[in-house]
Amino acid sequence: MRAANKGAQAEDKGEDKDEAERRKIAARRARRMMRNQADAMPVVKADDAPRETREVSADLIVLTNSDRFDRPDVDRRLASIPRARAIHLAAGLTMGECLNNGLAATDARFVAKFDDDDHYGAWYLHDALLVHRYLDAAIVGKKTFYAYLEGPDETVLRFPGNEFTPANRVSGSTMVIDRQVFPEAKFAAVNLGEDIDLCERAIEAGHVVFSADRYNYVAVRRPDARTHSWTISDDDYRIGTSRVDSGLALERTMI
Repeated sequence: MRAANKGAQAEDKGEDKDEAERRKIAARRARRMMRNQADAMPVVKADDAPRETREVSADLIVLTNSDRFDRPDVDRRLASIPRARAIHLAAGLTMGECLNNGLAATDARFVAKFDDDDHYGAWYLHDALLVHRYLDAAIVGKKTFYAYLEGPDETVLRFPGNEFTPANRVSGSTMVIDRQVFPEAKFAAVNLGEDIDLCERAIEAGHVVFSADRYNYVAVRRPDARTHSWTISDDDYRIGTSRVDSGLALERTMI
């Protein structure tokens, strides 16, 4: 839902650096506490876990849905990555149909949806699975999250105030789905809003959609909105955000 006052934007004071550092320290302490209290959990803690996903054993499934991809090159690149493979799909399929092909390609309990435009921290999956360990949530993700706007070259915080709480939705690029809790998880055959629809159907079925912390993920918006599925302008994207810093502020967003 768009804000009634289209021109409204959070006052551009920037996120206080001391407050940001306090939040990062608190998040680290919470992670250590949860790790110290951890009992056995399927899927996580593998000796051969790739360094990009700390303490998580994960398969990588890359979906291509355009003839513009050099598909043999994609296959060659993935051949050097353990447990990675590509599924090449017809260009006419909707985004939701493509994602369902990815779901069908694995029997894993937990499935994470990634966007190749965005930045994910080394602890991103680990932290999402920690939340799943303590909650019977259908979907864990981020409603409050950082975003980098390439045009104005700045990092902003979207939807502040929605951390560590049940939510009506989370960003589609941050979804980690528990298919044991939500076995009927399947995306609608649409090109836009398939993530919102999945969250709504999970809630309608009596499940929990949970928004975790803001860290270890940064969405990226390119200057030309037409290159995104969601063709919103930078001005509209900024509505309700707070400015964090100039540039891509990975040092303030990854912990």
